[in-house]
Amino acid sequence: MQLELICETQTTTVDLAHGLTRLGGGPADDIVIAGLAPGLLTLELGQGQLTLTARHPVRVGAAVFPARVPRLLLDGEVVTLSNGVSVRRRVDEARRASRKNIGTAFVARGLLAGDLSPDTTRAATFTCVTGRDQGQTFAVAFTESIIGRADDAHVRIRDRAASRRHAALVREGNAWKLTPLSTTNGLFVNGVRVRRVQSLGSGDVVELGQTVLRFESAERAPDELTVLEPVEAPAPPASPVDEAAPTPTTSPMRRRELLLVVSGVVLWLAGLAVATLTAIDG
Repeated sequence: MQLELICETQTTTVDLAHGLTRLGGGPADDIVIAGLAPGLLTLELGQGQLTLTARHPVRVGAAVFPARVPRLLLDGEVVTLSNGVSVRRRVDEARRASRKNIGTAFVARGLLAGDLSPDTTRAATFTCVTGRDQGQTFAVAFTESIIGRADDAHVRIRDRAASRRHAALVREGNAWKLTPLSTTNGLFVNGVRVRRVQSLGSGDVVELGQTVLRFESAERAPDELTVLEPVEAPAPPASPVDEAAPTPTTSPMRRRELLLVVSGVVLWLAGLAVATLTAIDG
């Protein structure tokens, strides 16, 4: 994983080793940048995740982040330090390209079947950067999603400082709107408290309880069009046929009854004929 060190107009790229890396202006730091406080940042790389802890509050993206609280640093995020110095996690272009090449219908089928993890899709996502669910990515699969700790919340976080139904995220066309639902627990976007509907864009940081979520809107390939794949209508179900049932035929009982009826008619006609002849002879 690579980290970009930006000092005014100069950018230097460094490769981070697994484990701990200290960045600051002290002689014991692994990455030394003059003018910074000694041991200002501690970076921990492991299992593809980069965690940042700062000795003093620092600005990550548009929000100020408190000191001594571990936080995931995601692709493209910029940490602003002092004296015009900032660091940025370099974007993994291969990973970004792989996400853009996945079709919408394929993503839907994969999520329903459980074959895809949310971080491989182009769906809008929340990534937990601080809190009990740190490192987990939640795909936003509905046009209206509830965020909170309730069992039926669409974005369910394990944070007792958050409300059961803390906020609602609604998609309106290509725009996303965040609305607080709790009147007792606060909701913050980029460090500013939200009291009414708030627009949400990629990179915005949402804070509720002791959890911090980073929002990313859905990614689209440059020339991609959303195409609804045709679905074949299911064939009508065949009538149930009991193969063991015999083909309807005249039963032996029916044949005997018919034979008796015919015999009776014949005998009656014969008796009638005899009676007629007797009358004629007499």
